[in-house]
Amino acid sequence: MWLRLSVLLVAVAFQGSFSAKTPETFRQRYGKPLSETFLVRPGIVVSASYGISGNTCELVIIPKESEAIFTRPGSGSIAVKLLQEIEEELVPKPERGKYIMGVRLQHL
Repeated sequence: MWLRLSVLLVAVAFQGSFSAKTPETFRQRYGKPLSETFLVRPGIVVSASYGISGNTCELVIIPKESEAIFTRPGSGSIAVKLLQEIEEELVPKPERGKYIMGVRLQHL
């Protein structure tokens, strides 16, 4: 019981002393981010990485990690049609650069 109480007190003390509580405080302290993650649909996030110029150089669309301890098999996948819809929303075909290589798909 004392161990749980001490862990709780340390967590509360750390939370109260952490000065970078908002994105604005991170930016004030460290400058522009190298990457950011956005919720584009319920359960789907896109991580954007930026180059030296500040332009987006990489977008990674992935399922948002579940907070559940156990997940169903296949619950970490995105339907192809939905993925294409998000891709078109983020970078319409006329704005895309020259096609160089295929898409990297990760299968677990």
